[in-house]
Amino acid sequence: MRLRPMLALMTALAASTTLATVTKTIKPPGQGGDYDNFQSAWNSIPGSLTDHYVFEVYTGTYATFDATGKTTGSWTITFKAATGQSPRIYSATGGDYGVYSSGQNNVKLAGLEIDCYSPPVYLASSCDGWRVEGCEVLSNPVEIAVGGG
Repeated sequence: MRLRPMLALMTALAASTTLATVTKTIKPPGQGGDYDNFQSAWNSIPGSLTDHYVFEVYTGTYATFDATGKTTGSWTITFKAATGQSPRIYSATGGDYGVYSSGQNNVKLAGLEIDCYSPPVYLASSCDGWRVEGCEVLSNPVEIAVGGG
């Protein structure tokens, strides 16, 4: 009957090493989301992560944002279209990137439309582990720009 205590110990250890995920929503103003734009969602993340962050984004047109200043380690930050939704990051101003980042790692963009007159995603320097998946890019030029470093 020594198996039960060992099984209980293994279960407790497995539970203590489970990675936590914080899931929040981004919805247009007045629609009840946790945040109403990407920048306020980004700014809400602590400087040093201890959890994965997932932002489910709902249909709407959102301003561009800067993704800088977080220490992710092995944690990830994900911005993804919520099921059945079509969110859009848009800027009609030349020189605005859809998403700008410098020194930020482990970020994922998924299922978003990015429409701007500069590169849709600009990774200025030291940005490892970025993933852009299933995004519709309508900018001119259509490229992911990567700076030095």
